[in-house]
Amino acid sequence: MKRTTEEIYTTLLEKGDLSVLDTAFHPEYQAIGVTGPEPMNLDQFRTFVKELRTAFPDLTITFDEEIAEGNKVVTPHTMAGTHKGEFMGIAPTNKRCEVRGMSLDEFENGKLVRSESQWDSLGLLRQLGALPETIK
Repeated sequence: MKRTTEEIYTTLLEKGDLSVLDTAFHPEYQAIGVTGPEPMNLDQFRTFVKELRTAFPDLTITFDEEIAEGNKVVTPHTMAGTHKGEFMGIAPTNKRCEVRGMSLDEFENGKLVRSESQWDSLGLLRQLGALPETIK
């Protein structure tokens, strides 16, 4: 499963191949913590990935480590890319950004059924210059 997780995210996020959502993700997939506390279903996650890839077309993901236990895989990672399109209401800045995060992915019958993610969204906002000086 460790190798599968890396392949899924590399195919989806770096290559922008959305077909992996149909082949490697469970139809009842839930993404938690991507943009807030409310879970996203597969269609909502597909929309988010499209927006992410449009905003950061040169997106890369580097896996620092992968830890697997049973049907779960934990992956600390770093995503990097250049902000060339609108993202979460922020106009393109053309700034290169790097964000650390971690995902706990759960598989069911060989398909990704649930992901819980934490990422440095505050750090991304700082890099994009989207925070008032008082918050920095």
